[in-house]
Amino acid sequence: MLKKSLRCLLLTGAVLGVVSAPAVSAVESVRTASRLDRLLAPIKSKQDLDRYLAVTPAYQSAFSPLTPAGRRAFIDSLTFNQSGLTGFSYRDLQAELTPTQIDKLLALFGARNTIALMKPTRVVSMKDRHLLVSLERCGSSECGEDGGSGWDDGGGTPAEPTPPPAPDPSDTTDKDVAGYACVARATCEVKNFSICRKGC
Repeated sequence: MLKKSLRCLLLTGAVLGVVSAPAVSAVESVRTASRLDRLLAPIKSKQDLDRYLAVTPAYQSAFSPLTPAGRRAFIDSLTFNQSGLTGFSYRDLQAELTPTQIDKLLALFGARNTIALMKPTRVVSMKDRHLLVSLERCGSSECGEDGGSGWDDGGGTPAEPTPPPAPDPSDTTDKDVAGYACVARATCEVKNFSICRKGC
């Protein structure tokens, strides 16, 4: 509760321009939210993940909506370094979960912003729709819920995405890249349905 309050206070301050002297742009407030998510994430290592899985009752676990095979595949795809989560496969998340369920799961890793890099298709509630509208408008679930949605409401198996251009290793902006997996320190390699996080 304290972490959530601190995050809300800092995010509100950033949005209102109180945290830093100059006015904060919408893009900068999204980046601030992303950094705060990562900083306050309860799971930053394999040990944190093992602890969460051991002590969290199934009915409270963000992993529960995944099938056993989907849960295992997602967990096996996770990579970490001293900064936290560096990459994961979203294939099973996209196929099995709603946007709201994905948001809840990735919040554990401070990776909510990465939902903008995948296109969840299992929209089953107004909350899912609002989340997708937020992502469509600014690439983050942090920036509001107004506007129309161009997202597909259909289900089914996601199509193989086209890999994007290789990430620039000299790029120092806060950016996560879809279509790549973190395979070693500062090394992203092409891999469909994967996200290589900044700080890999």
